[in-house]
Amino acid sequence: MTIDKIFNKVTEGKLLNKQEAIALLNIKNDSADFYELIALANKMTRSEFNNKGFVFAQIGLNAEPCSVNCKFCSMGEDHYAMNSVWRKDIDEILSEAKILINNGIDDLFLMTTADYPVSEFIDVAKQVREIVP
Repeated sequence: MTIDKIFNKVTEGKLLNKQEAIALLNIKNDSADFYELIALANKMTRSEFNNKGFVFAQIGLNAEPCSVNCKFCSMGEDHYAMNSVWRKDIDEILSEAKILINNGIDDLFLMTTADYPVSEFIDVAKQVREIVP
């Protein structure tokens, strides 16, 4: 199926199959199809959400080489692309969360590498949750 036919299918509200979704993911970022995809997504999003925007924010809890090595992630152990390695303490995390909340965000995400300790994440999330309205 051509990209135009996939775009038409999306516009008609029909579900895509796996191959069609993969075809969209494989569109080259510098192609005319890419800009058409962005325009279509913009049009559909504005229609679906009545031209209203939502502000999503995220706080990165750590930047460390990750043993999972996801190909899409810049923090994979075999291809770590960050300039430094760090882990935020709870005071820094809560400070950032308060700033974001005071600036009117609609949603807050806590981001980590896959190697971040689950128990530590739960402790941090509980404390952040206490200050979220």
